[in-house]
Amino acid sequence: MHWLERRNDKEVFKYLGSEDCFFEQEPIRNLAKDNQLAVYEHNGFWVAIDTIKDVQKERYCGGWNFGPEDHSIVKVEEVISAIIKNWGVGKWVDLSSSEEFHEANLLLDISKAKTYLNWKSVWDMAKCIQMTVDWYKRFSEHNNMYDFCKNQISFYEKCVYELGGY
Repeated sequence: MHWLERRNDKEVFKYLGSEDCFFEQEPIRNLAKDNQLAVYEHNGFWVAIDTIKDVQKERYCGGWNFGPEDHSIVKVEEVISAIIKNWGVGKWVDLSSSEEFHEANLLLDISKAKTYLNWKSVWDMAKCIQMTVDWYKRFSEHNNMYDFCKNQISFYEKCVYELGGY
């Protein structure tokens, strides 16, 4: 039996004192003294952090919005009309009152994602609606959604790549 198979990785917790202890101090020293440390090769991207405070809480914690660019924002009635057009059938009636509050006054602010993640929309609203309706049509027809989802994701990745993304 290989020594890794015999190890109980949970034993590391017995080296921790309280939740205020710093792993890099006493626990790591005692692990080294007891020959309980190992080094593993990792071929890929990783980031080591101690706490969420280490990743600039203000920058990365909180809500994130991903949505259309300002030039691609459309009214609810345009979204509904596009859904009906892509679905092939349907109709809608606007029962709202002009006196009431409308969600059209609420727009997604995507500036945080653009600033900190260098994120940008890949598809315009028409393409997003088309792809979403295609998914729901397939789902309603009880098709193989696993393969369909894989194909949609591959197509999206191709579009990202063509825009100069990863």
